[in-house]
Amino acid sequence: MKKNRPKLLLTTHVEKFSNCYLEMQALNRDHYNEISEHKKHNINLEPDYDRYFKLEKEGGLLYITLRNHGKIVGYYIGFIQTDLHYKNCLRLFQDILFISLKARGQNAFPLLTNAVECEAKRRGCKRTTFGVKEKHKLHLQKQLLDLNYEPFEIHFCKWF
Repeated sequence: MKKNRPKLLLTTHVEKFSNCYLEMQALNRDHYNEISEHKKHNINLEPDYDRYFKLEKEGGLLYITLRNHGKIVGYYIGFIQTDLHYKNCLRLFQDILFISLKARGQNAFPLLTNAVECEAKRRGCKRTTFGVKEKHKLHLQKQLLDLNYEPFEIHFCKWF
């Protein structure tokens, strides 16, 4: 007999990073262990919380959680700033995005993306960007294209 899994009840919340960062730390560690390229180069996860708090106080940080029955199962952190070449163009630039394994495939990404877009528009942003690591792009590329995102820039990285 198949055991029924409890159904996920996913909700998104625009929250204050300073109120939630401790709750996010376990998931942040999972994120680091699963996909961090820094880990492969012996660079430990060590968030600069003071900078996050400062950006939040200045209005330049967007933090959105994805919760299942109140527990964080994903998050988006982005920076709100003007383009240096287009000071009249406010943009939202992704810092970090993660959805736990148990929430993936549960419509979690479109739900979180919609919350990001709505809040970016509410704050006056003209554009937003999502970054995807090359080796993990298959997980999100189709979903981003389905949500009308278009490839914009490619970034290359060289480790020292």
